[in-house]
Amino acid sequence: TVDQIGTADFAHVLNTNSGVVTLVFVYGIFFVSIALLLSKQLTSKIGEYYTNAFIILLLLSSIFLMTVASGNLTIGAMTLTLFSLYFRDSKSAALRELSMIMLAMAASLKVYPAIWGLLYIKEKRYKDAIKQIIYGILFFLVPFAFFGGAAGFIQFVKNLAQVSKIVTSISLVGILHKFFSFFLNEQAAIILARIILYLITTVLLVFLRKKFDWKSYALFAGAMFIFN
Repeated sequence: TVDQIGTADFAHVLNTNSGVVTLVFVYGIFFVSIALLLSKQLTSKIGEYYTNAFIILLLLSSIFLMTVASGNLTIGAMTLTLFSLYFRDSKSAALRELSMIMLAMAASLKVYPAIWGLLYIKEKRYKDAIKQIIYGILFFLVPFAFFGGAAGFIQFVKNLAQVSKIVTSISLVGILHKFFSFFLNEQAAIILARIILYLITTVLLVFLRKKFDWKSYALFAGAMFIFN
């Protein structure tokens, strides 16, 4: 039925041999990819021993293991976002293009990685920004042509709003949502809260910080939590 579009019967997946094999294969790719990227970036800075220890502790942390236990694709979005950031300033035009495609794919899995697209505006790479938007729209909307069409998209929006009501209760979105709920219906209050925080984040990250360094990256990463 339409109400079931976009949901995964994770228990059923685990009860089938093909489902288990697919699950192990996909998450194996994510874990190995993250490990290789972190190893490449950190080994020269903190040494092989501490790099390996950090990677093992990270991948075996409760956050990572819970994503596997729940069948959550957050780790997929994280992997794609990390590689997107790694390739975005490559000397190879093909790798820079791949970076934009990876970010679009990450945003199609979990919407909030899209905030990294603001980097192109920050750096005045407007042509890349436009291409990033086009990739984002394609990877976000085209799958609905094969999974439910317009009805599937509407159900996705409803599911997103429903989840937002649960996970934003103690966040900045949740606080603004409570305030706007006095004047608007619940769904409108959530949407307005997210729009306001998105605009504030855009101004802070893109227009006020003139120097772009690791602090800016930290702000971008932290901003994603606003939309949870």
